[in-house]
Amino acid sequence: MEEPTTEDQNHERRAAPTTVAGGWQGLDIVNRTDHEEEEEEKNDEGFVARVSNRYPRSFHVFFLVVLPLFVLIFVAFVCGAGLAHLESQDEKEANDQAISDYRDLFFQIEQLDKEVETSALRCLDRFNSTTGSSELINRTELREHIIMCVEEIAEERDKVSKRVGQDLAEWLWYSLIDASTFNWMTCSPDNETVKFSFEQSMYVSGQWEASYQKLLEEYQGQGMSLEEAHDAARQEATGTKNCETNVAAGALFWFTVMTTIGYGHTSPSTFGGRLLVYIMGFLSILVFTALIGQAGYICVTVFDDAFLRLKLKKLVRGPLSIFFWLCTLLLWMLVVAGIFIWWAKKRANFKVPLHDSYWFTFISTTTVGLGDMYIPPDLFKAADMFFIPLLFLIGFVFLANFLLKLSGTLMDNFAHLRKGPSFETILENSRKAVKDEKTERPEEITGDANGDPAESTPDTGNESREETGDANGDPAGSTRYTTA
Repeated sequence: MEEPTTEDQNHERRAAPTTVAGGWQGLDIVNRTDHEEEEEEKNDEGFVARVSNRYPRSFHVFFLVVLPLFVLIFVAFVCGAGLAHLESQDEKEANDQAISDYRDLFFQIEQLDKEVETSALRCLDRFNSTTGSSELINRTELREHIIMCVEEIAEERDKVSKRVGQDLAEWLWYSLIDASTFNWMTCSPDNETVKFSFEQSMYVSGQWEASYQKLLEEYQGQGMSLEEAHDAARQEATGTKNCETNVAAGALFWFTVMTTIGYGHTSPSTFGGRLLVYIMGFLSILVFTALIGQAGYICVTVFDDAFLRLKLKKLVRGPLSIFFWLCTLLLWMLVVAGIFIWWAKKRANFKVPLHDSYWFTFISTTTVGLGDMYIPPDLFKAADMFFIPLLFLIGFVFLANFLLKLSGTLMDNFAHLRKGPSFETILENSRKAVKDEKTERPEEITGDANGDPAESTPDTGNESREETGDANGDPAGSTRYTTA
């Protein structure tokens, strides 16, 4: 039989089988050059891969540093809005109840005053009703005398009221303001206008009083006594009808949870709010830790590359690199402190001293959050989330850079003091030693119950070694081999 020539073999190899859908295209595969294969590999790369290879620094800084910071802001917005919605209704009810208790106390004081003012007259009327028509006492003169006496008593009571009652009323009023909170809602005629919490307290109190008086008149018109109408009106009156959920305050609170700052100025009180913090708060902390750690690593890598290009190797590793990032962190805190002073002046017309502002920036960037200073939720706007919290996030990146350099230098110094292999190398050698010991250890042969040597192992096709001993446990004098 005649063998096929080389041309026949090439022809058979180039022929595409008709049983495969679309053909084989074997001719193209055989005739492609290395350059064409490289071009095809470049075409197969996605857009992201091409951009990453062409602009590595810009790509990684944007997608792994800048974008994650805005992702954290978005998470704070979404979760904070949900938490504020859950907590605002409970806060409305708590504020209404505080005003109701305050109003009930003053109602009791007013009733007591009326009792004092009319006590003498009621006693006289009771006396007249018991004495009948006796003419032994000039009742008109007695009545006028009692009126004059009551007026004198009232004057004395007014003097005491000026001295004590005014202080008591002022104390009760400020207690009411302190009892009213605006951590999850905002209340004002124009909800777009930011107002201080005490201004919102006065507005809500005025709205509640108007609602109370209207209900009191309605219930008295229905035939209720003053006490009954008062109890019914104060239970139904509300001053938070025009209040709205403060999404910005919720986002700010969630930011303190996510970053573990935790100023402590407020906390969720409802079951739904606490459940949300249990689940999403914990996940937010994990996301924050992962993204900030990643951003710090990318930032350090980019700066180290720039330092090496500028031949500043001492800023890449060692004490000088620690000092550089520590100074960067402290200077950034100073910048944030100055911006916070400007923000407080613009938002609340309040001048914050530099040392207080720097203290607030320090306890926030280091996530200490002592609570002696915090951003008031009633002054915080939604646009501020892309301002002050974003500056803190950048500070967290610088803090991560400093810690990376500190830990790396400490590990290098520790390895230098040991003058031996690194910790990872020691563990790796230990694993290899255990593995080698298992592979080189001979197979152990056990004996029967009488101490007699066990029978030889079955045929396995490999040579195995058995050591036997006598009944006294002495080692055997020879070694026996069994072969397949």
